Amino acid sequence: ETIQQSVKWLNDNILGTHLKPWNAFFSGSGKGQASLPFWYPANRKEYLNGTSFNDDMFPDGLFLVGFEGTLSDEQYNILLSQRHFGEKTPIDFPGFNPRGSPTGFFPFWSSDAYTYSTTMLAFAKYLKIK
Repeated sequence: ETIQQSVKWLNDNILGTHLKPWNAFFSGSGKGQASLPFWYPANRKEYLNGTSFNDDMFPDGLFLVGFEGTLSDEQYNILLSQRHFGEKTPIDFPGFNPRGSPTGFFPFWSSDAYTYSTTMLAFAKYLKIK
């Protein structure tokens, strides 16, 4: 029933003039300096060729930073108190557009054509499963 109601809503509204065909296809990888993944604990830091590096300096070239496995809360809290790439781990998140912040932003990329084409794809998939 959820799928049927979703398709009905799309059918009733996609070409209407009361709604804009916007979509948050891309909302930005970062929502400001405090949301960058590099400032958070990570135990996997390596170039794409598999060579590991430490986070004393920001690396050149293509690399990945992430976490592999699990930690206890105690171990994670210790990592939160350490610097990563020279920066303290952000603990408090003031929101995407904090007051008085000149760097606060919430970017998104939208495309009418993308909205229409994904709607057509949804209709086609719906007809195929029906």
